[in-house]
Amino acid sequence: MDWERIYRSKLIAVEEAAAKIKSNDRVISSPCSSAPSTLIDAITKRYRELSNVTMTGALILYPFDYLKDKYIGHIKHHTIFMGPYERKMYGQGNVDVTSFCFSQADWLVRNRIQPTVSIIEVSPPDDEGNMSFGPLGTFYNAVANEYATTVICQVNREAPYVYGTKDAFINVKDATWICEADHPLGELPNAPATDLEHQIAAHVLEHLEDGITLQIGVGGVANAIGF
Repeated sequence: MDWERIYRSKLIAVEEAAAKIKSNDRVISSPCSSAPSTLIDAITKRYRELSNVTMTGALILYPFDYLKDKYIGHIKHHTIFMGPYERKMYGQGNVDVTSFCFSQADWLVRNRIQPTVSIIEVSPPDDEGNMSFGPLGTFYNAVANEYATTVICQVNREAPYVYGTKDAFINVKDATWICEADHPLGELPNAPATDLEHQIAAHVLEHLEDGITLQIGVGGVANAIGF
């Protein structure tokens, strides 16, 4: 198949892929458990060679070392969703945050983040050379890949192939570079709700009627309401 030839022509080692990042690059990675963690760790190891690199992500589920203050001036983290790791490391001064409405994600990528490099984790290609963005990459991967001048795919055999529209995939011909690294996906553990959170949930539950549609988020209050 022709896509297999294209795949092989773009396949490089993770370390080679990390070497494609240059000073002043604005790098955006897939959010949450779809972050290409092996590639990000390889980029982190090069921090002394880099200056003024911004790494944008959302609700990261891996304890990336570059969030520490020792990386200030080399690699900075910009988050668009504060998760446990971002909150824990925020005080070290190397994490910026942008609060926005999720429906404006495409606008934010094009007009504010403006990535020069998109690094994404994907599933192995299907019979037509399409690689799935996995569980959470559809959040903004398509627009990030459209805007960035360089798109680096990290193929992970543990990333699920998630069906969807064309915006849920990238074909091998549209990747600039491809590397391979298998690893378990990051998980956000369910912390037990506190007594206070159960009390808050009890007040909310009083106002819920049968047949309604309820949107809940992440955290103790949401868990107490949902369970």
